[in-house]
Amino acid sequence: MNRTRYHLLVASLLAIPPVAAAQWQQTNGPFGATVYGFATSGANVAAGSDAGIFLSSDGGSTWSAPATGNLRGEIQGLASFGSTFYAGASLGVIKSTDAGATWAVADSGLAGKYVYAVYANASRAIAGVTSGAYISTNGGTIWSKVAGGMATSACISFGGIGPYIFAGFSADGVYRSSDNGATWSAKNTGLANTDIGDFTSLGPLLFAASFGGGVSVSADSGNHWTSSSSGITDNIVESLLSLNGMLYAGTEFAGVFFSSDSGKTWNPSSDLIPIGEVYGLGQSGTNILAGAHPGVYMSTDQGMHWNESDTNLKGMQIASLLPAATGVFAGGLYNNVYRSTDNGGTWSRFSNGMVPHMTNTLAANGQLFLEGGDGGAYRSTDGGVTWGAANTGFAGYNPVFSYVFTSKGIYSSGNTGVYLSSDSAATWSPAGTGLPNYLFSLFVVSDSAAGQPKLLVSSYDTIFATTNGGSTWTPSNSGMPAHARVMNFVRLGNRIFAAHDQGLHVSTNGGSSWSAVSGGLPGSGFNSIATDGSALFLGSWTGFFVSTDQGVSWHAQNTGTVGTPDVLCLAVQGSYLYAGLAGTGVWKRPLSQITSVGAPVAQVPRSFTLDQNYPNPFNPTTTISFSVPQSGQVTLTIFNILGAEVATLVNGTLAAGRHSVVWNASSYSSGVYFYRIRAGSDVLVKKMVLLE
Repeated sequence: MNRTRYHLLVASLLAIPPVAAAQWQQTNGPFGATVYGFATSGANVAAGSDAGIFLSSDGGSTWSAPATGNLRGEIQGLASFGSTFYAGASLGVIKSTDAGATWAVADSGLAGKYVYAVYANASRAIAGVTSGAYISTNGGTIWSKVAGGMATSACISFGGIGPYIFAGFSADGVYRSSDNGATWSAKNTGLANTDIGDFTSLGPLLFAASFGGGVSVSADSGNHWTSSSSGITDNIVESLLSLNGMLYAGTEFAGVFFSSDSGKTWNPSSDLIPIGEVYGLGQSGTNILAGAHPGVYMSTDQGMHWNESDTNLKGMQIASLLPAATGVFAGGLYNNVYRSTDNGGTWSRFSNGMVPHMTNTLAANGQLFLEGGDGGAYRSTDGGVTWGAANTGFAGYNPVFSYVFTSKGIYSSGNTGVYLSSDSAATWSPAGTGLPNYLFSLFVVSDSAAGQPKLLVSSYDTIFATTNGGSTWTPSNSGMPAHARVMNFVRLGNRIFAAHDQGLHVSTNGGSSWSAVSGGLPGSGFNSIATDGSALFLGSWTGFFVSTDQGVSWHAQNTGTVGTPDVLCLAVQGSYLYAGLAGTGVWKRPLSQITSVGAPVAQVPRSFTLDQNYPNPFNPTTTISFSVPQSGQVTLTIFNILGAEVATLVNGTLAAGRHSVVWNASSYSSGVYFYRIRAGSDVLVKKMVLLE
C-alpha cells in the first residue's frame, strides 16, 4: 500500500559506516521518518519514506537501511513480486532482486520522472508518474510510455482484482486494463471523487480510496461504484488494506478505521495514531503496519490498538538541540521533543500535551522550558515533562523561531514579529516597532538590572538591533552581504559570530558592524554555530568545521559522518558536541577529539553525496556541489516538474573529490526543478526552486 500525494521533499540518507575511534558517532535515535508505504517479500518488509528505504526482517519491529545501492531519495511507491522489490523514487525506479538487501537503478526510458506508485506481477512492472504511466516487460531494464487509452494526469496508485489491473489518478479517477497493462479505459461510473489514492480487494469487491470522497466499492470489477464510507469521519482517505476478512482505511486527520462487514460500516481504532495522517498501510503476517509522519505504527489486534514500531528507523530531521541539566533535548520533524540522559544511548519522547508539529527551537531556564515551532509556542514548568500552548498575545498564526532570557523578561521571534513576556511565557506582548515579519534568530548583546537589554534579531535579509529592550529597532547590517539570512549567533570573548546562508561574519563592537570570516571555510550555507567557551563549532550544508583560534582559521571535522552531512543544529553538553542532521538524527563526538586536531587535512570523500544547491530559491544562477569517492563517469542533469530533461551540467569522467558546477537558468521559466547526479549505479536527487 502507498500514500501517493504530491510530496516533493527530497531527503538524503546514506549507509551508516561502522563506528570507529576519533570520529562522529550516530546516536541511537530519535527514531522516525515520514513513511509512505510498505511492500513485503517473505519475512522481509520494505518501507518507503522521505529518507529513503528501510528494511525489517522481524515483522516491522526493528528497521535498518539497505546495505548497498539505496537511492537515498524520497520513496513513495513500493511493489513486490517474489523476492523482487520495485521502488518509485523522486526521479525514477530502483529495484532489488534479493528481498531488499541491495538495490540498483532500473529506469532506462523512465529517468527523470517522479514516480508516485509502482505495480508488479510475474511479467511486467508499471510505474505511475506525473503524466500517466510507464511499463516494463523485462524486469525494469527498459521502460516505455503507456499509450493505450490511459489518462495523462498524475498516476498515483495501482490495484488489482481477478484479471484486471487498476490505476488511480489525481484528477481522472480510475482506469482499468484487462490485457496486463497494454490498453486502458476509464471506469468512473458512480465515483464520488476522482482523486484516487489507493485500492484494495476483499473477495469479489474492489475498494478505492479518494482524497475527498472517502471509500468507494465496486462489485463488478470497476464498472460501477457506490459509496462505502459509513462511519468514516474523514473523507480524505489515503490508504487501504484488506487482511483476514477485515478492511482498514487510513485517513488524513482521523487515524485508522476498520470494517468487519465488507465495508458496509466502519469504526475508528481505539488509538488514534499521533497526527492522524496515515499515508500507507501494510502487513507482516497477521500484524498491520501504518506509515505516518512520525514513522511506523503496528497493531497486533486487528487495528484496535497501535504502538510505535520504528526502532532503528534513523530518518529523523533534527532542527533543534538543547543542553540541559537533566540531559540533551532534541526537536524533530513532527515528532516534537525528545530527551536523552545517557549521551544519546537512548531517547524518550518528552511531548506530553503537545500537538505534533515541526520544532524550530528549544530553550530553558531552570524548570521553565520553551519550545517554538510551526505550532507557535509551548511551555513547560516541570522541566519538559508536560507542556501547554503559550500563544496568548501573539498576532494570528505565529510560528516561533527563537527565544532569549533577559532581566526584562523572555523575548521570542517569529512570523509576526518579536514579543516580550514578563510572566514566564504565559502571555506575550509586541516588543517594539521598526521590524518586518518573519524574524529568526535572537541574541542578547548585553543586559543589565535596569532591564534595557541590547538585542539582535535577524530577518530574511537584515540584522536589526535594539538598545532599549525592544521599544525601537534599527538595522545593524553594516558589512553584511545583501540578503543574508542569519540562522544563528554565538559569542566568544568580545566577538559575536553570525552564521548565515551566504557565509560567516564577525562583529567586535556589539553588532554595530560586521566583517567576513573565511580562513578555510566554504563560501556559503551555514546553519548553526556553537562554542564550548574556547573553540568554535560551525555546521553547514557541507558538514562540520572547527576553529581553535577564535575564528581566524577553520578546518573540516567530518570523519565518521555520512559523507557530507547537512548540519542543522549544534549543542555542547558535558564532554560532547552534539549535532542534529537532516534525515539522519542526532550525532555526537567527544570535544577532546575535535579541539585537539591540528592543521586541516584534505579528505577523500567517504561517500557519494549531493549538496543542496545554493542559493535556493535562486535567480538566475545557483551552484551545485557534490562529492565522488572514486574517479569515474559522472552525469549531472536538470529536470523540470514534469520530469523532462532540460539541461546536462556534467557528463564525463571526474576525479575523486569535491566538485561544484554553476547552472545559469536565465533562459528557463520559474518553478520547481530537480537535479540528479549519477555515478555508476548510484543516484542522488534534490529539488530546487527558480524564482521569477
